[in-house]
Amino acid sequence: MRIEEVGEERLEEIIKLDEEISWEFVEEKVKKKLGYEEYARRHRDLFLELLRSPGEQKFFAALDDNGNIIGVAWIKIVWDTVNYVKFPYLMDINIKEEHRGKGIGTLLLNAVEEFCRRRGYDKIGLRVESSRGDLVNWYKKRGYVVRSLYMEKELK
Repeated sequence: MRIEEVGEERLEEIIKLDEEISWEFVEEKVKKKLGYEEYARRHRDLFLELLRSPGEQKFFAALDDNGNIIGVAWIKIVWDTVNYVKFPYLMDINIKEEHRGKGIGTLLLNAVEEFCRRRGYDKIGLRVESSRGDLVNWYKKRGYVVRSLYMEKELK
């Protein structure tokens, strides 16, 4: 297994992996309302919209011995709307289920952080669902701290 920076030549594989893994985290009521086909269509549209939005970005992939993508991290340089500076934002880290718990996520995160350091950035941001205490703790163990809260309200 190795970590490599990959380009858009592997975009279809990256989108498919993200689609499959992201489905796990979609709320049940949304799954029932959309169904998988509509979800997959919307996922692809949003992924491509985010990809085409302004800002430098990189994909780092965990590749198995045959060169297949088993995990991916996506970093995008965005504007910090509080401090008015550009900074790296971790869009996603995805690991295929059968490869989780093997340290691949840590290796991908390390590659992203090293890329950002080499570019002169002194911080990195990300979003994680508060309901995913396991992921919150995973990031905290790696030095991440909660700096803001995302809030929402159901409108009926």
